[in-house]
This record gives sequence, C-alpha cells and structure tokens, in this order.
Amino acid sequence: MKFKNYFFAAAMAAALCGCAEQKPANPLFSDFTAPFGIAPFEEITVDHFREGMLKGLEEQKAEIEAIINSTEEPTFENTIKVLDQGGELLRKVRGTFGPLSSGSATDETRALQKEMSPIFSAHSDDIYLNPTLFAKVKSVYDNKEKFNLTKEENTVLQNIYDRFVDGGALLNDEQKAELRKLNTELSMLQLQFGQNLTHETNKTFVTVETVEDSMVFHKQTSMLLLRWRKQTASRASTCSTCSVQAVTRFSSTATTENCVKRCTTLITTVATLVTNMTTRKSLAKSLLSV
Repeated sequence: MKFKNYFFAAAMAAALCGCAEQKPANPLFSDFTAPFGIAPFEEITVDHFREGMLKGLEEQKAEIEAIINSTEEPTFENTIKVLDQGGELLRKVRGTFGPLSSGSATDETRALQKEMSPIFSAHSDDIYLNPTLFAKVKSVYDNKEKFNLTKEENTVLQNIYDRFVDGGALLNDEQKAELRKLNTELSMLQLQFGQNLTHETNKTFVTVETVEDSMVFHKQTSMLLLRWRKQTASRASTCSTCSVQAVTRFSSTATTENCVKRCTTLITTVATLVTNMTTRKSLAKSLLSV
C-alpha cells in the first residue's frame, strides 16, 4: 500500500513539473492561417517577439556561416540566392512587429525596440562588413557572364552587390570599426527620433463616436483615420456588432514641428553621422575605380 501511495505521489509530482515547465507555443513560429496571412496579434506577446527575433538572428547567422565556410565555387544559387531569400523568420517577425510598434506602441514595445536596435545594427554589419562573404559576392558579380543569369537574376545580383558596397564592404579595417560605431549610434538616434514623433502624433487627435460627427472636424484637417472598436469578444461576430470610432488627426505639420523642437540635437547629430558615413563610403568607391 505504501509503495502504491509513493508511486502515485511521484507520478503526480512529475506531471505537475511537466505542466509548469511547458510554455505556450510561440505563434510566430507557425504559419499565419487568417485571411491574407494576417498575424494573430492578440496571441503574440512582447516576449514572443523577442524570442522570434533572437531565433531569426541565429538562423540567418547560420545561413551566412554556411556560405562563408563553403568550399564550393561561389555561384548565384549558393551565394546570391541565399543572401536574397535567407533570414525568412527574421523578416517575418520584424514585419509583424514593425506595424505594431509604430501604430500601437506601448512601453513594452518601445523597450524591446531599444533593446534590439543595437543588436540588429551589429548583425547587419557582421554581414555587409565581412570580407570573406563580400569576396564571394564579388566573385559572382565579376563572373556573372558565365552564369547565364536571367534579367531578374542580374537585377538581384546588382542589388546585393550594391548593398554590400553601400554597407561599407570596401572600407579598410580601421574604417569598418569606425563605421560599426557610427551605425550603432545612428540606429539608436533614428529610433529615438521615430519614437518621439510617434509620441507627438499620438497626442494630437480628436476622438468622435460617429463618422458623421468626424466630418465636421475633417473639413479642418488633411487626414482622417478610422478605427474599428469591437464591442464583443466573439471573433465570429459580424460588423453589425461593431461600432466605428472615427479618429481625426489634425495639424500634422505642427506635430512634426513639436517633435523637431524636442529633437534638434538628435537631428544635428544624425546629419553629422550620415555625412561622415557617406564621405567614407564614397572614398572607398573612388579607390575601387582607380
């Protein structure tokens, strides 16, 4: 009897531990089955986005490493096509997060943006400033005639090559190190400016309950945004169970001006950084043509 009780208690403990450790599946790792491939935003948390971004980064890094470590001759298929079509999960996650963070930003999404911005900047630099990877891209570019590429493939090749050159692939090691610092700083400044602009925009609107009432305000504005407010929790409900919340955003010029006043130092710093980056990249291009 004691043995049976012990066995039962152990089984229950194991079951409870398993339930505690099991985490809900990340919706970003599954196909979006809603019409037009719309993401199930109501099921996705900020932690899901973070997990998806980090996993997407790791997957793309593995794809890049495979190109770099390959002993095969660089071709369009094993180099350019992988660079063009790789990073599928990362594109999916960022493409889902982008509209949400810009249109319905919260403190949590803004914090995640600040957390990931320097990581994305470093990830991009690791790709476009990698000399071995660029050498393979350039090999395909310089020998493109022998690959019998289609018009579309030639366009893709040109775009990939230009992306590396514009990303600083032609700079020397010292310049690349400086560019990495500039890119990281610039990414944070651009993010800060964008968040400031979103903050000012979201503060500048008038909310009315009907479309008819909104027309009164709309005559004095240049833009009208309609927001649907669902009145029921049922996802199978029709539009008859919804009401429309008309939101008129006005004085968009004034909004931008308010943001600019708050961001004068940011704008000056960004302009300086961009000028420095452009000068260095232009110098590298001119040295290539000599």
